[in-house]
Amino acid sequence: MKHLSIAWKMREIAELLELLGENSFKVRAYQQAATNLEQLTADLEDLWRQGQLTEIPGVGRSIASQIEEVLSTGESTYLKELRQKAPFSQLLDIPGIGPRMARTLNESLGITNITELIAALEAKKVRELPGMNSRTENNLIKSIQQIGAEDGTILLGMALPIARELISRLQVVHGVQEIWIVGSARRYVEAVSDIDLLVNTTQPENVLKVLTTMPECREVLTSGSNRAIIRTRQGIRVELITVQPEDFPLTLFMTTGKEHVRQVEELAIEQGYTCNYDHWLDVHGQKMVFASEEEIYQTLGISYVIPELREGQGEVQAAKEGWLPRSVNLEQIKGDLHLHTRWSDGVNTIEEMVNKGRSLGYTYMAICDHSRSLKIAKGMSIEMLLEQLKAIDELNSKLDGFRLLKGIEVDILKDGGLDYPDEVLAQLDIVVASLHTGFNATQEEITGRMIQAMHNPYVDVIAHPTGRLIHRRKAYAIDLEQIILAAKETGTILEVNATPDRLDLSAEHLKLCKVHGVMIAINSDAHSVGQMDYMEYGVGMARRGWIEDKDVINTYTLDELLSLLKKDIKSSVRSKEFGV
Repeated sequence: MKHLSIAWKMREIAELLELLGENSFKVRAYQQAATNLEQLTADLEDLWRQGQLTEIPGVGRSIASQIEEVLSTGESTYLKELRQKAPFSQLLDIPGIGPRMARTLNESLGITNITELIAALEAKKVRELPGMNSRTENNLIKSIQQIGAEDGTILLGMALPIARELISRLQVVHGVQEIWIVGSARRYVEAVSDIDLLVNTTQPENVLKVLTTMPECREVLTSGSNRAIIRTRQGIRVELITVQPEDFPLTLFMTTGKEHVRQVEELAIEQGYTCNYDHWLDVHGQKMVFASEEEIYQTLGISYVIPELREGQGEVQAAKEGWLPRSVNLEQIKGDLHLHTRWSDGVNTIEEMVNKGRSLGYTYMAICDHSRSLKIAKGMSIEMLLEQLKAIDELNSKLDGFRLLKGIEVDILKDGGLDYPDEVLAQLDIVVASLHTGFNATQEEITGRMIQAMHNPYVDVIAHPTGRLIHRRKAYAIDLEQIILAAKETGTILEVNATPDRLDLSAEHLKLCKVHGVMIAINSDAHSVGQMDYMEYGVGMARRGWIEDKDVINTYTLDELLSLLKKDIKSSVRSKEFGV
């Protein structure tokens, strides 16, 4: 395992070099050397003894000499020096802070640790730094809060990236065949208590040793022959279980949804099988070996249940009777209908957002910056909006096979009116309406405001309908059943906001939407190109809510989408008001 521990040192050197603003070629050299060392199949010490370290791709004389030092002394003098030069490297433990941001925080504000960062955020100093704004501050505050949430849980949007980083480190270990995220994170629960990993391996001791010695491990809580529990640098609890290949499919099933597993086991017992903790026996008392999770369900004569539905809330009966939903999936999303840019409180330009969208395979997107009354988010005046519409027209004239829709996230005012007059909204392809103020009003008042907005012929979508911020703010007082009924009546689409601390609507509310036939839009509400990847979490929530592809407006083609919006209503209103 020497090659892995040294690879991690080379990767840390690369990270610190980038943190200190060193030459990018030098940074990439150490990154490449680290990657090649992680994938090394030959014995590193044998190569050293034979003088063949430089034959490893990406390892030149300088890096080879450092590998020699570590192999002979167990330490790297160069790494120690870099650590001393960058005492602020602990800022990298905070999700959302990369080397460039950490360096800026240190050079501009002298920040070296999380305590100093919190003080700077409270004083609103971070927003004044180059390339940062109030959104950056809010995101950092959210990250810090998630590390120490009162209920001990972390957002799914924080847990999954960390889990995937751990998997990338572990999947190169000798003997590993596959690694899966299991437990609540596999079911896309909004906030999880820990990260659970299941490893299919013939050599569990290798995996456990790597997990408990890797740089991401701050503390080993427990370790045994086939499992270990650690705490990461961010303070997140990770449990890893190893199983032999023949036991992997059943264990994968057993570690995803306790109540679901119990109900399926009841069905298996009814059919004469014996269900033990870690294995099943057939009617003859022989151990059952499955080739896949799907085969478990097939054996019992029921349909396969996707992980997101495994809650023990009717899905087993649906699987028996053959009426499980044809759940929406990420590949079916054709566009994102709620995006912010530099025109309001976003980080990137419209062009940068378009490029990201095209890389995701989208064929359309809607720019929906904030309207004028939301001053804290640099809401656009009418003049600015009209200028933006011209910019979108100009960009569309250059795009091939892609359409940028003109939109707005318009505020619903306290009297239920909208932040722009109808003659302005009439010029847009899509209008997303939302509440950003007046959260302390009564349920009747808030519900009434939103329903009044839905009756406006230009409002297509209601964004983040309950206003919840997981771990930070409860949903405002609102009668969601009335909202859903009003959405059905008016043809208004309700949003699944994919931002990890929103995930609003919830699975429970989405089931009501499904029952009443209300259409859904799954949107990232991204304020940067990186946040456009949030779409995954919104799709996960929709799958938890039994939503099918036909229920999601942005799984449709552009022409179909435009026909599903309130175009018929809008056309008649335009004709009446403007003599079109």
